[in-house]
Amino acid sequence: MLPSARPVLCAGALVGSVLLLLVSVLPAAAEVKYETQNIVVIAPSQADLDDMARRLAPGGGGLRLLRFAGDRREAASAPNLGASLEGLLRDVARVLTLPTHNLPRLRIFLLPDGYQVRQRHLLFSQDPGRALLGYRPLEAFYEAGSRSIFLSLADLRRGIMAHELSHFLLCTALAAPPPQAVQEEWARYAETQID
Repeated sequence: MLPSARPVLCAGALVGSVLLLLVSVLPAAAEVKYETQNIVVIAPSQADLDDMARRLAPGGGGLRLLRFAGDRREAASAPNLGASLEGLLRDVARVLTLPTHNLPRLRIFLLPDGYQVRQRHLLFSQDPGRALLGYRPLEAFYEAGSRSIFLSLADLRRGIMAHELSHFLLCTALAAPPPQAVQEEWARYAETQID
């Protein structure tokens, strides 16, 4: 390779990486956005929001949701989903004895399955070469820099949501976030208490 071609190649790779990251984090035009006091959920469709509400409903998610005509964001899942998400956030904060006042907004990107979650995770990975060797589905992960949870709808349950909310609270409610290993232990504990 010519010495002058290397900077152009590196710049092209950098621009491509940034564009790929933006595409993965920003919602597409067809996606549905649902907001609560502390949380913004970005989902592929209203049906996915309805499924999320059912899965997060207390008592196993046996709740049957009906659709209203009109604005898609005001479908029947809206009150149930908002109450479930805000309730889970409060429950996790209580389990971890952390405050919930003055929290920044959390974004939740609802994805169809664990493979799409893994693809998003690879974008944030510091060692993508190593990550590609073990390409398996991933239920969810929290990305502290963007204050975002990337979540597989196919794998969603209350415990997984509690686990990821733990990471969010530990990274935002404390002056200095604990090390990753400590966060994992606390998140697993919260998951067992909530699930």
